[in-house]
Amino acid sequence: MKMLNGKLVGWCLMRFCIDVGTSTGSIYLEFRELSDIPFCSY
Repeated sequence: MKMLNGKLVGWCLMRFCIDVGTSTGSIYLEFRELSDIPFCSY
């Protein structure tokens, strides 16, 4: 049971890191697109 528990915790941590990375990446991309617009208009 302890082995399975460790695997479950590891899997949850991995999923959490992927989710955080994905959401941070999309926010960063959106922010970059927003910040690119003023440069184009000059």
